Amino acid sequence: LLLIVDAAVQRPPLLLPAGAGAGAQSGPRAMACSPEIRKMFAQLQAQPPNKVCVDCSSRIPQWASTTYGTYMCLECSGIHRSMGVHISFVQSVTMDSWKNARYVAKMKGGGNGAFNDFLAAHGVPENVIKGAAGTSEPQRLREKYHARATGLYKDKMDALAEGRPWSAPAPEPYKNLAPAAPGAVSG
Repeated sequence: LLLIVDAAVQRPPLLLPAGAGAGAQSGPRAMACSPEIRKMFAQLQAQPPNKVCVDCSSRIPQWASTTYGTYMCLECSGIHRSMGVHISFVQSVTMDSWKNARYVAKMKGGGNGAFNDFLAAHGVPENVIKGAAGTSEPQRLREKYHARATGLYKDKMDALAEGRPWSAPAPEPYKNLAPAAPGAVSG
């Protein structure tokens, strides 16, 4: 076995079969999604709202938030990851295996249009829901994903994945609940 240690990132080393190159992968990351999952994603991503990033409208998103059942671009996926898995758990549409039935159910039952429409119906301002095409603004995304409506949608998606009923509480006026940006001065 060949032992490769990635010193730049603190993660366990990969154990590769002898003769495997440094670019080879093993473990769960090495498994691409199954043909059935690829077909499902092809059908879901053919829907117009899912052809663009949920957050910035960049074309052909290849990342997904399994928390909300939405599709996003690489740049916005990085912002989602920086907010933490308790806010949004992100996977590659093509490179990750999709063996968790809950994640698959959320992707089937969600979608970018359903998510953003839900936020709008619960009072989240349009300028918070969607930024300019190709721009991801970390503070706007923090505001969007810390909104009360986003938490409600997360609860809705959890109920869908668990097969239990869910009903939305009455909408409340929108309030920015996002934590201040690092280094921001409040006043």
